[in-house]
Amino acid sequence: MLTETTIFRGAFWFSIGALFERVMFFILPIFIAPLGPASLGIFYISLRVFHGIVAFPTNALNILYTGTLRKYIQDPKSLKFEETAAFLLKAYFITGMLIGIFLFILILVISPIKSLAYLSLAIPFAMANSYMMRLLQLLQRFKKIFIIQAVFIFLFQIIYLTIFIKILDMGIGAAFAGQLLMAVLITITAGIFIFDRLNLLGFFQKLSLKIFTLSKLSFANLLFITFNPILDIVLVGILFGFSTLGHYIVLLYLPLLMHKIPTALFGMFIHVATVKTHNNEDITQISKQVFKWILILTIPLFVAIMLYPSDILSILFHKTYVKDLEITRLLAVSFFVQSLSWTAERILIAKNKKVLRVVSNYIFGFVFILFAFSLASVFGLFGIALAFLISSIIDVFVKYFLAIKKTKVFFISIDHLKILAAGGISSLVSYILFLKNPFLFLSFFVIIYFAILWIVGIINKQSLFDFKKMVVKEVGIEEEPAYD
Repeated sequence: MLTETTIFRGAFWFSIGALFERVMFFILPIFIAPLGPASLGIFYISLRVFHGIVAFPTNALNILYTGTLRKYIQDPKSLKFEETAAFLLKAYFITGMLIGIFLFILILVISPIKSLAYLSLAIPFAMANSYMMRLLQLLQRFKKIFIIQAVFIFLFQIIYLTIFIKILDMGIGAAFAGQLLMAVLITITAGIFIFDRLNLLGFFQKLSLKIFTLSKLSFANLLFITFNPILDIVLVGILFGFSTLGHYIVLLYLPLLMHKIPTALFGMFIHVATVKTHNNEDITQISKQVFKWILILTIPLFVAIMLYPSDILSILFHKTYVKDLEITRLLAVSFFVQSLSWTAERILIAKNKKVLRVVSNYIFGFVFILFAFSLASVFGLFGIALAFLISSIIDVFVKYFLAIKKTKVFFISIDHLKILAAGGISSLVSYILFLKNPFLFLSFFVIIYFAILWIVGIINKQSLFDFKKMVVKEVGIEEEPAYD
């Protein structure tokens, strides 16, 4: 039976799973980059589009039916959970199969890159996997979730890419095939893990298009969270071609890493904040705590990217990719400020300000597209990065204003200014002493940085205890919010 504790534990493990997936997303370009910038561009944009195609119907079904499954599972004597779980698995898989078959035929007929067919065949399995992982979460089988994520999402891909890309040099076709194989293996494994809770009668229930009925607001939100993550790379691909796109992906690599890893670690924040809101509790303190830890983790990465992008990228990629590094620095600033808008957006979600959240997101998307086309024609790839910075700054102001004005949650405090000051002082001292030695600079910076945070009381025994409470505190949610 679900309790507040187990629901939040599921949210926490889902955040860990998101971390595995995001780390793997950063490892993939390292394996594909030696094949050339054009191959990297083709592979990366194909994979991002693939995940977007999977995410759209999956998120729609998650929004509509996760709450229903939670309600049914509360009654251990009811068969409704087992029947509904089986029915929805059928719905996810058939929906994915129809999309996959359509794209498979389209690729074979008009696409010059036939190996993309592997990704289209992976769509039904990827959709079923997303659902079964959510089902395992509801069934409180967290260790099995971790096994799937660690073994297949991470370890399997590392071994596969090492053999077929690094050693055998079989190209992006083999990489696409690996994605299909991984999806099939996860489907089989997850199916075995949940087989005892599927009532076969559920598979014989008739499907109807009514199961996809969404409000206009939910549909608009789904469109944004599906296509916004690939907006910049699609524009670069359209305006400059796959080869330039491959180069842009390398320049984007470190800033995206700086932003995605900390926010993935605190993906559970939305669940905690939603529960507190449902219970009429103030979420100001938890918002301040989460933003504090995101800043603490982000600043060292930001400093490293701003000062030593060439040294870091040279270790990961071929030297031909290491150029136009001002774009990387510009993107790093953009994603740094995006951490603020990320927190503000999740406060809007928790406070059920759905209209404001969607409107602010579309303002960001519209501003980015407008400036991207205008500046790219003058400054090229640098113009895309500049457009992203401008739209990110506007997005921060809009979301922060809405969060304060409409939710009364003031999540920026003096502690956050102390963290920024600690980062600035540590950078200055390390710069004076060890600028020409990246290893000594970063080592000394980290020591000074965390020492200052400890001295001024930002990190102490109490803050570590509060962090622990965020992980184990008994909280739960009644409705699954849509978030990326």
